[in-house]
Amino acid sequence: MRNVALLLLLCLLASCSLNNPEPNPDVLNETLHTIFNRKSVRQYTEKPVEKEKIEILLKAGMAAPSSMDNRPWVFVVVTDRAMLNTMAEGLPYAKMLKETKQAIVVCGDTTLSPRNWFIDCSAVTQNILLAAESMELGADGARCCMNSHISE
Repeated sequence: MRNVALLLLLCLLASCSLNNPEPNPDVLNETLHTIFNRKSVRQYTEKPVEKEKIEILLKAGMAAPSSMDNRPWVFVVVTDRAMLNTMAEGLPYAKMLKETKQAIVVCGDTTLSPRNWFIDCSAVTQNILLAAESMELGADGARCCMNSHISE
């Protein structure tokens, strides 16, 4: 049964992408516009993100759904330059931490959700990234770095 559901989902996704490669501008609302325009930004200005905006990003993350409403996430906002550099050196996909002033680290508590913490934390991260896009902040998902981005 699970394989059939997965196959149906894949067929649906394939047909959606084949039949309509570009979103119809007539049906785009502000939310869909943000989703379709989200991008990974890896060049930042020197200007740090204001505390109020960081709080909004964290609230957006906390608004994510979680399995059985366990909310197995913990956030760490890192602003210390030495810590950002140490993380950039030690994490293979976090090199951009050397370029940013701040980062939000989303941690999963496996005692609250041993099986689904990574799914819940992924939803949190996606919410943060979409909120950053809607606020015109530069962000990158693998690192969740944030700063005002350099406009092209």
